[in-house]
Amino acid sequence: MTQFIIAYNVGDAEYTCKVDAPNHQGVFGMTLGEYLRGLRLCQNEMSLDKMAEKIGCSKSYLWDVENDKVMPTLAKAAVMARHYKTSLNQMGRYL
Repeated sequence: MTQFIIAYNVGDAEYTCKVDAPNHQGVFGMTLGEYLRGLRLCQNEMSLDKMAEKIGCSKSYLWDVENDKVMPTLAKAAVMARHYKTSLNQMGRYL
């Protein structure tokens, strides 16, 4: 299993954590879905259900995004960025 280290900021504090990427098959690093899943689990260990509720989407849609089955629209990605405590610019690095 592949592991990645995610770095993120909350206010002035900087954090890092390791996340597992069980579906990782790429050679270039983490995918957008792996990045988002890692943020959700590292920052606040929020369940998929709870994050989907905050974003305003179904659990199955969010699961599909985090498992790289679908790509969110720009509008949905902007909402996701706010709740995952990241930016669209940072998310774009994993496309």
